[in-house]
Amino acid sequence: MSAEENKALVLREAEARAKEGPEAGLAFFEAMCDPACTFPDLAFYGLPPTLEGYKQFISGALGAFSDVCGTIEEIVAEGDRVMIWSTLRTTHVGAWRTIPATNKHVSFRGVGLYRFAQGKVIEYRFLYDTFGLLQQIGAMPQS
Repeated sequence: MSAEENKALVLREAEARAKEGPEAGLAFFEAMCDPACTFPDLAFYGLPPTLEGYKQFISGALGAFSDVCGTIEEIVAEGDRVMIWSTLRTTHVGAWRTIPATNKHVSFRGVGLYRFAQGKVIEYRFLYDTFGLLQQIGAMPQS
């Protein structure tokens, strides 16, 4: 597939999430992934770098945050990679890590990097502004 076709697939995933909710977005994402897809950044969270590990990560996040809404600010496709820069908005309604629910509305940025082969995601990397999120829910002092 071309870079533009890969980019269109990522945009369809975001559209499914926006229209049908995070569970539908995750189901679409799972269908996009090769069974051997790797998630190297999950090691930071103590999870296996597999699709199952990613589903655990998302499940934990959805238990702690409700009404998740994401906006893709930038999307770039080149070769076998698609990168997104997004803003996430949500409410902290359940325990996250060791932090009890605060019911605070938060907004933070994230980056996602998809690597494709033969029309499937074979690697997904992500990075969120965890420090900014922690500040907004009162778990870290404001600078």
